[in-house]
Amino acid sequence: EVIASQNFALKINKKDVTITIFDKTSVYGENLEELTYTNTEICDGDNLNVTLTKESGVDAGDYAITGTINNDNYNPTFVNGTYSITKKLVTVTYENENLYYTGLNQINKLNKPIFSGIVTGDENLFTYSYYLNDKTETAKNVGTYVTKLDNVEFDNYNLVDETQTTTEIKAVDLTITANDN
Repeated sequence: EVIASQNFALKINKKDVTITIFDKTSVYGENLEELTYTNTEICDGDNLNVTLTKESGVDAGDYAITGTINNDNYNPTFVNGTYSITKKLVTVTYENENLYYTGLNQINKLNKPIFSGIVTGDENLFTYSYYLNDKTETAKNVGTYVTKLDNVEFDNYNLVDETQTTTEIKAVDLTITANDN
């Protein structure tokens, strides 16, 4: 009985796998969400060793999420995701102060804006000025004055509520006492 032997070269092709990266969203100044994905079927016991990376940046905007695998047995096709960082909402309220005529410029006492929700370190971005009805730079006479915010366009913030308010400098009640002298 003759048994023949022959050597064969077998080629095992890589298995195709599709990896879909989930889109993520967070608000400027908050912690970033964990990057996640799903994939088509892989062989039992295998691990693709997927590494996901978000494009560098933490300002409001859209960033690509891409991936790589570390498993030579698979031919990956990635469906990249997008990481969206949305603008943070900042609430504007005003510190109201009752003002009465003093004869002095009271521009620094007009209603001051209070910003709630600013990320620590960004406070200096929020400036305001006093816009006076008569275009002067003093607020000393009886009348109504407008406090108006400047620089209300921010890359990372949306302002909620009013960007201006009014303050009234009221007349002072005078008491005149006649002297009999």
